[in-house]
Amino acid sequence: MAKKKYKNGEEYYNKIYTLFNLSVAITLLPFGYLVLEKHSGDLVSMPIDEWKHWVISLPVVIALGWIMWRSQQNFKEDKKAAKSVEGLRNKLDAFQQLLSRRFAIYTGIGAVCTMMLYLTGSGLFIMAYVASMILLSLSRPTLNLIIDELGLSEEEEKIIMEKREIE
Repeated sequence: MAKKKYKNGEEYYNKIYTLFNLSVAITLLPFGYLVLEKHSGDLVSMPIDEWKHWVISLPVVIALGWIMWRSQQNFKEDKKAAKSVEGLRNKLDAFQQLLSRRFAIYTGIGAVCTMMLYLTGSGLFIMAYVASMILLSLSRPTLNLIIDELGLSEEEEKIIMEKREIE
């Protein structure tokens, strides 16, 4: 028998919420530092001409926007698949995998924004980072979100909310 990753809804929630916080924190500190450096005028980025700046920045921002849009679409599609899985533990595992993938994508987007802000000093990457954090926060895990997103039955909801053991 495989070892259970979590016993009840509280442990499940804590694991997902920790992963969410980690995905935000990984890029938040270096990005925040760079923004402060930029606003104080101390950020030294690549010395490039204005037109080259746009040639570099615009395609990256467009690609990041497309990745965010595609991630939203995939999240909606994959959520439907997670809902249709049989058994509470299997639904929760599918949703955890879905959220983990989503958090990893947004961590990657944040890392690219941080790197590009460092290289170019462009405010476009500040806006892209903020947009990605807003979209990520829409999937901030809460017990109610998990219950609603998975369309859990009343019995499954009670198991989660009452912290009963998940079979």
